[in-house]
Amino acid sequence: NLVRATGANVANYLIGLGTVANNNYDITLLVDNFAITKRPIIITADSNQHKTYGDADPARFTFTVEALGASRGLIANDQTIPNNQMSAFTGILQRAIGENAGSYAINQGTVANPNYEIAYVSKDFVVNKAQLRASGTMEYSGQIDFASANLTVTGVTINGVTETLTATGVATMATKNVQVNQAPLSNAGLTIQNKTVGGRTFLASNYEDLAEADTSLTVTRKLVTLTAPVLTKTYDGGYNYNMTAADLNNMSAQTELNGDLKLVGGDRVSSATVAFADKDAGINKVVNLSAVTIDDGNGGLNYNLSLDN
Repeated sequence: NLVRATGANVANYLIGLGTVANNNYDITLLVDNFAITKRPIIITADSNQHKTYGDADPARFTFTVEALGASRGLIANDQTIPNNQMSAFTGILQRAIGENAGSYAINQGTVANPNYEIAYVSKDFVVNKAQLRASGTMEYSGQIDFASANLTVTGVTINGVTETLTATGVATMATKNVQVNQAPLSNAGLTIQNKTVGGRTFLASNYEDLAEADTSLTVTRKLVTLTAPVLTKTYDGGYNYNMTAADLNNMSAQTELNGDLKLVGGDRVSSATVAFADKDAGINKVVNLSAVTIDDGNGGLNYNLSLDN
């Protein structure tokens, strides 16, 4: 038999005379090579490889190797780790550059084995959108709308920097009343927009729509000072005065220095206890205001009320 140089990797191996012989002949071997060519194989990047915006990439992108077939596919003994097809190859898959939400092709990168002719099938690596968080506090306004100006919208933290975005519009609360860390009824009226901070622009497109469950709203009591109204009565020997509907309406319509109503959202004074400082007839007498009931749909608890004579 002819023999060849030892070796199993892709290469040309010299064919030698080996044991071929005949005592009646002086044999001269015309030298040639025995060629081991690369074995065809298909490597396919695994589907459904992904991360969420702001997270690190996986330590390694994975792939599937074509199984052993006729003169093609992976030879099991080439695996350096049992039952680990990827261990038959050096190098790693690499993906297209980019960190924003979207799809990026997974490329062959440096994956190789000199004994295989690799046909590579690419798949996409997906950067999914991250979740936003929003919180805010505003003073009771008498409305179910929560103004976006009072919201702070935050995203992920990357390299120690927490992304913030701009909100416009209004969130709709389940109730107009004072509340602490409550989710809104709907964020449909809010629009989240890009925001530039220190020369860096944070993109709203990297985030899912702001969910109600990820929004925390607080409404605090409105600070209000109500003043005793100007009153007139006929001397009756007493100090007390029975407030009329007109008197209550006048108290309900009291305004701040800027002209805004003190009581908002249609809230009104439904009753008040007043008394003159003395019982005698006269003008410019002090009227003491000792108690007020506000009809605000919340037992008056939407206001932090002070009374002034």
